[in-house]
Amino acid sequence: TKNFLEYILTGSKKIRSTIALLAAKAFCGSVSDAQITVCAIGEIIHNASLIQDDIVDKSNLRRGKSSFNSVFGNSAAVLGGDFLISIVLKELLKLNNDNVLKRFANMFLTICDGEINQLGEKNQIISVEKYLEKSEKKTAELFKTILFSVFAAENLTEHFDFAEKFGKNFGIAFQIRDDVSNCQQNTTDKPVGSDLENGICTLPIIFYAENKNIKNFSEIDFSDLQNSCAISKSADCINTFTNNALDLLTDFSDNQYADALRNLCEELKRI
Repeated sequence: TKNFLEYILTGSKKIRSTIALLAAKAFCGSVSDAQITVCAIGEIIHNASLIQDDIVDKSNLRRGKSSFNSVFGNSAAVLGGDFLISIVLKELLKLNNDNVLKRFANMFLTICDGEINQLGEKNQIISVEKYLEKSEKKTAELFKTILFSVFAAENLTEHFDFAEKFGKNFGIAFQIRDDVSNCQQNTTDKPVGSDLENGICTLPIIFYAENKNIKNFSEIDFSDLQNSCAISKSADCINTFTNNALDLLTDFSDNQYADALRNLCEELKRI
């Protein structure tokens, strides 16, 4: 148990909860205990999903360190992920908020659907449309859910639309940036080129295949991809979704929290 907790408490980006708390402060000026609990729940879910992702991908590295499954084995990793989800369910019930509970329940279904689709598309070159749909389900959904639930925790229904739209655009941009980073040498999150090795079709792979008229996943030349226009085309897509997110911030009051959100959006563009 001690080793398990040490793994969970290792540093992570906490970008989802950061965005949610900044948005709450930008709109309302403060955050409540319930809103902080929602963010903590979201972070626990994220950590559980990473443990289980590493099992599926047979990954030995996570955040530059040995992954949980590589240290303790797949059986312990599965139990560890289940343990975290059980904590989440207990804390969600404590909140006694139907909107929050329903949103997280739908999120679990959506993320699992995205993961199942990705497994079914393994070693296949998919369309840009399918990639964006998968990215919204697997990545943006948790961004949307935490943002929505932070406002739902205090019945701030007027901000639900913002939460869904901002979470979608920021989340997709975040996923594309992660996929581009996996093609470069400056990532410590997981081994460079692991997406291609695991048969996961990312946006740079899609653009590279289109440019080279490649039909079979096995024909992708990773070294050539790294120096191709696929990287810059993917960066253009990051800019598009990030700018969509920035447009949603125009109604914010000018304060330090809104400025911090804008800065995070701009940071996504730097690859």
